[in-house]
Amino acid sequence: MKSLINLRHRLSWKLVRLQLLATVVGFIWTLQAGEGKTEVASSQQKSTDSTNTVASASGNTNAFRSMFLMPTNSAEGRDPFFPRSARPYTTALLAVRQPTNDTPSAPAYDLKLNGISGTPQRRLAIINNHTFEVGEDAELPSGTTRIRVHCVDIKADSVTIQLGSEIRELRLRPGI
Repeated sequence: MKSLINLRHRLSWKLVRLQLLATVVGFIWTLQAGEGKTEVASSQQKSTDSTNTVASASGNTNAFRSMFLMPTNSAEGRDPFFPRSARPYTTALLAVRQPTNDTPSAPAYDLKLNGISGTPQRRLAIINNHTFEVGEDAELPSGTTRIRVHCVDIKADSVTIQLGSEIRELRLRPGI
């Protein structure tokens, strides 16, 4: 048992010496590699200085600019993750929009009639979680904008509202 402990102790010291030797060799190698890089770095500094001089003389401070053009066929470039895929070429063609001659339609607002309550003489309508009475105005959120809504009339299953100069009728879903 004692010889086993001595063997383990000797092996651990050998590993420590080996790690120390590897660290020293790595440090020396780094120093030697660094000496060669100083020559390369000084030549790169000279070329960078000349580039900056040309850029500043022309008034352009961004001498180098990255650009990416979407390839239209496989000869121009491929997707590095899916090289056999034809997707980049079809999406590039779909991205070009063709002008249409459609007349602009009225903006689509996201208004929902949530419910109708109250007595037949004094009805209340809930539109986009806001309660309206006949003749009441309010600004409601619709998507990313806010719109001004005027409640014109409230019936048993529908509400007539005015959005600017447009008049719309909102209906309850069947079964409510």
